[in-house]
Amino acid sequence: MTDRWTITLMGENQSLILETLSDIIAQYQGNWLDSRLAQMDGKFVGIVSASIPKSHSGKLQDELESFADSRDIVMLVTINGHTKKDNIPLFKIKITAHDRKGIVLSISKILRQQALNVREFNTHCDSAPFAGQQLFTAELVLEISEKEKDILLQSIEALGDDFMVDTENLSLD
Repeated sequence: MTDRWTITLMGENQSLILETLSDIIAQYQGNWLDSRLAQMDGKFVGIVSASIPKSHSGKLQDELESFADSRDIVMLVTINGHTKKDNIPLFKIKITAHDRKGIVLSISKILRQQALNVREFNTHCDSAPFAGQQLFTAELVLEISEKEKDILLQSIEALGDDFMVDTENLSLD
């Protein structure tokens, strides 16, 4: 029997964090399933999903706590029984607009109003060539039906004339 573990972490950008974490999981016969790891503003942040044998849970928890304490890493571990949802359409939505204050708030309000399940939400700003302005980009992966997607696109495009929205159906892959 196994449990699904979700491990979130943040620490100073140290080169051995990834290797050590993966080694600890492997030592206890864990299987690294999914992850999102990044360096941002000098911090190494991440979320890891792993399948861990129930018989190793206590020892692994102790090992992770020791590792986090020795490296001054903030770590949160949750153990849950993962239930996979099948047949839920997934769409990747890419939003591009001139950057301005409150843009993420405006998008998040639309997502909440439609009660959409967000799988991923990634943003960044870049200089717009020849425009002298910052260009905001958000890439989302949503569990959303075709009808809900159309309503979402209309709502986002209504935020301003500069909003461009592209979509990709990930369920077709």
